[in-house]
Amino acid sequence: MRQAINRSISLNNKILILFGGFLNQFGWFFFSFGLIFFWIFALNADVSFIHFQGDVVEVRGVVTDVIETDAQINKRSIYEYHYQFKNKEGRVFDSFSYQKSSRVKVNHTLLIEYPKNRIDLSRIKGM
Repeated sequence: MRQAINRSISLNNKILILFGGFLNQFGWFFFSFGLIFFWIFALNADVSFIHFQGDVVEVRGVVTDVIETDAQINKRSIYEYHYQFKNKEGRVFDSFSYQKSSRVKVNHTLLIEYPKNRIDLSRIKGM
């Protein structure tokens, strides 16, 4: 049977093992600082195109409300369009989409699209 050997390690070596050298610490600092930009920009990116690959169902819908949000892009307000549409079985769904202009009015009929089998990801076509 093996016996444990008691070896002592200096405090300096323990710290180096735990935290690494300067390059290791600098790398972790650089990585951590870069994560700030990931949280700010990447998580706010529009990646809806991932869901809209493949079979997309198009139906007619009606705009029920238009709300100007507090957000702006290039000093142009962003508008939230609420709409209703029916699926092929006749069930009514409510959702919303965003656009930089307010050219669509309430009660206007337009095309709604959603991925097949994912009606919860619907959007106004082109928004």
